[in-house]
Amino acid sequence: MEHDSQRRMKLTPLAVTVLGLLRERPMHPYEMAQILKKRGDDLLVRVSPGALYHTVEKLQDHGLVRIDRVEQTNNRPERTIYAVESAGERAAREWVVAELSTVRSEYPVFPVALAVAPKLPWSAVRAAFQQRIEVLRDQVSGREFRLDRARTEGIDEILLLEDTYVLELQAAQINHMQRTIDLVDSGALTWPPQSDRPDAPKEEA
Repeated sequence: MEHDSQRRMKLTPLAVTVLGLLRERPMHPYEMAQILKKRGDDLLVRVSPGALYHTVEKLQDHGLVRIDRVEQTNNRPERTIYAVESAGERAAREWVVAELSTVRSEYPVFPVALAVAPKLPWSAVRAAFQQRIEVLRDQVSGREFRLDRARTEGIDEILLLEDTYVLELQAAQINHMQRTIDLVDSGALTWPPQSDRPDAPKEEA
């Protein structure tokens, strides 16, 4: 019989990520963190040692994971290895299917900034666009490097869906901002004048 607490637990993206890792094999939270960093998944979910350990403990409290074994090498501290329970696999599956099939308004911040951007001077917006484009290009390069390495190591392409998805989103952002810069600079797109701003200099009579 399923424990009541299992039904009450609201899974977070980090919790689902942990359950997904433990489906591969039992492991220690530190190993989980290293794998997430190596795969670049730490860019998808916010990972910190404290949050990771807390998440594993909470999953255990709710009967979604269990202690598989405790290891100790030489004089090093004991390492607790966790494994996923069938209830954890079921909870993760339900969460993933629900998220894949449900379209909801997530209210991301960037579109809000785009909506208000025409109220600002073009020079400031252009500089911000260029800064964001530079950061995104660095992130794209890093993710493409990890993808190439994963493919070289024989990782199945189907296991890289989140990476290819994020790359497409980042490319779309870069293309949108660069196209806007090109259109405004060429005069094909007119940026609103800022003369009606409260702090705009007044013309002399």
